[in-house]
Amino acid sequence: MPFSMRAREDLRDYQEHLVTKIHDTQAKGLPGLLMAIEMGLGKTVTSLTAVTEMMDAGKIRKCLIVAPLRVAQHTWPQEFDGWEHLADRSIAVVCGTKKKREAALDEDADFHAINRENLPWLRDELRRQGRAWPWDCLIYDESSRLKAGKQKTGSGKLSEFGVIVEAARHHKYQILLTGTPTPSGIADLWGQMRALDGGTRLGRNITQFRSRYMVSDFMGYNWNPRPGAEEEVMDQVSDVIVSMSADDHLDLPELVIDDVVVDLPPKAMKGYKAFKRTFLENQTDVLAVSAGVLAGKLCQYANGAVYYEEPRDGVDHEVLHDAKIQGLQELVERAGGENLLVAYSYKFDKAAILKAFPDAVAVEDHPDAIERWNKGEIKMMIAHPASIRHGLNLQFGGRHLVWFGMTWSLELYQQFNARLRRSGQEADTVFLHHILARGTIDERIVKALSVRGATQEEVMAMVAEDFDKS
Repeated sequence: MPFSMRAREDLRDYQEHLVTKIHDTQAKGLPGLLMAIEMGLGKTVTSLTAVTEMMDAGKIRKCLIVAPLRVAQHTWPQEFDGWEHLADRSIAVVCGTKKKREAALDEDADFHAINRENLPWLRDELRRQGRAWPWDCLIYDESSRLKAGKQKTGSGKLSEFGVIVEAARHHKYQILLTGTPTPSGIADLWGQMRALDGGTRLGRNITQFRSRYMVSDFMGYNWNPRPGAEEEVMDQVSDVIVSMSADDHLDLPELVIDDVVVDLPPKAMKGYKAFKRTFLENQTDVLAVSAGVLAGKLCQYANGAVYYEEPRDGVDHEVLHDAKIQGLQELVERAGGENLLVAYSYKFDKAAILKAFPDAVAVEDHPDAIERWNKGEIKMMIAHPASIRHGLNLQFGGRHLVWFGMTWSLELYQQFNARLRRSGQEADTVFLHHILARGTIDERIVKALSVRGATQEEVMAMVAEDFDKS
């Protein structure tokens, strides 16, 4: 069984260090801790251990866990089932239908876990019932989502960030968890720090932050750190942030990268080049207002289809080739019966894969897919990387991860890749397969993503080079 019971003393040394760090910051009266811990280092059990010990000491009463949907539903509850020192604590999962959420909210549990999209509902529901905010501790999983720091939505309602800021006065302690705290640079820290300390360290609003640490271009649209700003920012937050790299603390399986290069049929390749040239000359009726949109269209073409600007006879895309399906078939044969976790990009990718592989299981369509995968019952599980990127333990179901369609989101790429190569993976080797269409944007994207330490801006800049040279 993948989730056998472990004891408190089974925590690794670096996890003990993190537990101690949480206790120390709480004892000093600090508002909390931003744990910038790379994937696979056990952020969940570390946080729960510290919080339950605070509960045992009477320092806090109840804790709210906010996480991506599937992580709230699966990963956090699994920790309570997997560790002896957590087993006597209760958790209620406030997800699902309105009726299920209301029932879970009424449970007198030590922990409540909720998906982040439902935070505004939670706040409004408590107000409707005339109840005070019952939690005095918060764990926010994947806090990079808070980086924008927008307190209200476009409709004027309070956003999830706004709910966190409003509820902070009720929290004696907060733990923010992320694997990538600054995917686009130090500006990403402002929103996370605002949620943690109310703006004490980096400013109460983004204007204050920018005036201290950033400079803009002459149009005032693009902001970049001024010289020395990175060091100043990190110095300001050093007492409430801890970072840790997996490479320094885990003996992870060897990662073998396998580029499966496929050739588009001559007609499709000719069409790809003409398609790209027409876009660049701005002589097409398909919307392309930026390099990013163009990159998306070219990725579609490389994958095998392209969306119409307007549906035609009820069809929203045109199928162009099946080169990547053939590449996936090759991988299935090479895997020799081993399980494959496949990342797709577009709905037409999903449809094409399910048509070619009728036994494949799409995570989004099967609520029990993750459990079945971890039991080894699914030969091919497919998912959009945004749906299972954060926190999910999938390492028990296989060692082959396949990118059917490439993404230029550095965070999505890193997070999805970490689903298999993490603590608990029993295989000595994890295989990362990229199915790449030769001579297309795929090759540029995978090259950009492979640059160690690259930021999201640098990835996009490297992808954009392909257009500049056209």
